[in-house]
Amino acid sequence: MPWKVSRVVEKRKQFVEKWLSENWTMTELCAHHGISRRAGYNTLARYQRDSWKGLEAGHRAPRRHPNLTPPAMEQPIVELRHEHMRWGPRKLKVVLQRKYHDVTWPAASTMGELLHREGLLIPRKKRRRTDPYTTPFAAASAPNRVWCGDFKGWSRTQDGERIDPLTITDACTRYLLRCQAVEKTDTVRVQAIFEAAFREHGLPQAIRTPAHCYASSPRPYPARVPEPEYDCSMTVRRVAPGGQFSWKHHEIFVSETLQGERIGWQPIDDRWYTIYFAQFPLGRFDSRTRTVHRLPPAAGFYKTDAGEGEPPLPLHPIPKTGPKSVNHVPGLNCQRCARLDILTPLLG
Repeated sequence: MPWKVSRVVEKRKQFVEKWLSENWTMTELCAHHGISRRAGYNTLARYQRDSWKGLEAGHRAPRRHPNLTPPAMEQPIVELRHEHMRWGPRKLKVVLQRKYHDVTWPAASTMGELLHREGLLIPRKKRRRTDPYTTPFAAASAPNRVWCGDFKGWSRTQDGERIDPLTITDACTRYLLRCQAVEKTDTVRVQAIFEAAFREHGLPQAIRTPAHCYASSPRPYPARVPEPEYDCSMTVRRVAPGGQFSWKHHEIFVSETLQGERIGWQPIDDRWYTIYFAQFPLGRFDSRTRTVHRLPPAAGFYKTDAGEGEPPLPLHPIPKTGPKSVNHVPGLNCQRCARLDILTPLLG
């Protein structure tokens, strides 16, 4: 049994003092301190060898290490580094191996630790790395749909005149439509270049420009975005951190973007429900198959496809179930067409 952790040195001194009093046997003394007889004899041996100083805790590190690089081998590495401060550990190892064939030099990583310990390495600055944004032009699916316009930085000509080149490119084909230098970056000159490009290539559906061209809004942003409100006829549920919500002991996945938000349920019939976030419908939920069906996107091209403007409200009316008309021929014995003929003169 080893010594207890608390006050080990004091316990050892008490052990030796009681042994020197000759009132205790070794068995009684070891049982009183809760140690084995082997630990007790070792303590007495340390006292007899180094007196009271031998009872203190010693250094536990090994006296020698088999993989330690000898100082005679470290000196050529440090000297060669002083001669060529731009050489790294791998370069130093190659040069030393060519110069001394019979010597087995340490690894390049060991040389790097040696140079770092001697203060001969300058750590590199950490660069901020961001995930690559590979889909900035996802909406540019066809030529002449999205254009990009930007100034490529000013420069001076050989006669010292400053120019600002304006470039206009097609986002889909990367075709350079315009690259023209202007004397001043004002609205009149830029508008004239764009109008000339419109007359030659036609009018695109959207134009992307740098965000720094627009001034920030002076409106104060609220400290906390208020939670959306729902009508009393809706059932409100909270989306879990994983992007799912609970429905009759089942976890239904809707979107990871809505985690922590509240969504509303609007019943259509006994089977179908419409899922809303604020006033925006997100999809239809089938209670039988327990699946969420995405609503189809609205037809047409909006500025949001090019990264500009606010998205329009997706209007998806609830389909009404009922009998469909079959073999409908307008104007031939049709009561619906007859009512329209009567109401048309009244409505003007």
